[in-house]
Amino acid sequence: MAGEAQSDGTYLMAEALLPLPQKLSATFAAYGMWGEADVRRGYLNAGMPTTSDGHTDTSTWGLRARLDWDDALSFGQIRATPYADLSHSETRTDAYTETGGGFPAAYDARTNKATQLRIGANGSRPLAGSMRLIGIVEVAHLFQGSQANTRGQVVGLFGFDVAGTDNKQTWLRAGGGVEGRLGGGTASLMLNVTTEGAAPDTWLATAYHMAF
Repeated sequence: MAGEAQSDGTYLMAEALLPLPQKLSATFAAYGMWGEADVRRGYLNAGMPTTSDGHTDTSTWGLRARLDWDDALSFGQIRATPYADLSHSETRTDAYTETGGGFPAAYDARTNKATQLRIGANGSRPLAGSMRLIGIVEVAHLFQGSQANTRGQVVGLFGFDVAGTDNKQTWLRAGGGVEGRLGGGTASLMLNVTTEGAAPDTWLATAYHMAF
């Protein structure tokens, strides 16, 4: 039973940084995405594999507010910046009706919401030259306990209302790596691990920043 989904879209994001007294800084961001998805659902019909295809529009919007307390903590050569990050996003998949296959389905529009609070600290320690060790410790909480239900009907036969999957609502993250000057910018490499949650449990992140 070969099922798959392919999607593409266009993103627009705006972000503002506001310096505050006492080494505090606030970040505010808003973003939107408009796209479309092609979905192929695989299933058995009279014991034989078949597929039904659908096409739909998708959209996402989100808001984020973050507060950083720059270098508020120090342990020898280690400087740490505590932060709190609150975000909310909503992703909508428009209603669509499949074609082909023995039992095409018509799906109602579906909107998933995600409100997350992250509290943690970024740390750094100088190494040789411009190089430094960097690290992060964070706890994250997702306020929604489950995904949105999937509702619709098998065309001409019966309706359905399938409960959304349960979310892992609270998880921890830790990461460590190096950062330094490279060319006209700053490069970083960090290994991240989490307890079971909404993100992969292990991933490697790399970034390069250059001021214009």
